[in-house]
Amino acid sequence: MGGTEIVSGLLLLLIPNRKLKNLGNILLIVTKVFNLYSHFAVNDQFERMAPSLVFSFMLVCRLVVDWQFFKYQNEPVASSEITGQFDELTAKPNLSTKTAAHKTGYKANGAKSKKNQ
Repeated sequence: MGGTEIVSGLLLLLIPNRKLKNLGNILLIVTKVFNLYSHFAVNDQFERMAPSLVFSFMLVCRLVVDWQFFKYQNEPVASSEITGQFDELTAKPNLSTKTAAHKTGYKANGAKSKKNQ
C-alpha cells in the first residue's frame, strides 16, 4: 500500500498530464478508503482514522475542483453584443452638500433654527 501511495503522490506532483494526475488522485482515494476500512475493521479510535479521513476529503475536493475547471474551460463563450450609451454617466447626488435648511438657517416650517438666532 505504501508503494501505491508513493507512486500516486509522484504522479500528482511531477506529471503534467491531467488524466494521469486524476489517475493518481483516484488511486490515492482508493488506498485511503481501504485504509479507513482497515481502521474500522480493527475498531480503532476516531483519532487514528482522522488523518485518513481528512486526506481523503482533500483528494475528493481536488477532483471536484479539477472537474469544475475542466468543465469551465470547455464551455463555449457566449458573445453578446452590448448596446446602449455608455459614454454618459448619470449624475449621482452629492452627499457632502448641506440641505436647504442648513444653508439658509430656516427649517422646513419657516421657523428659524437655534443656531441662527
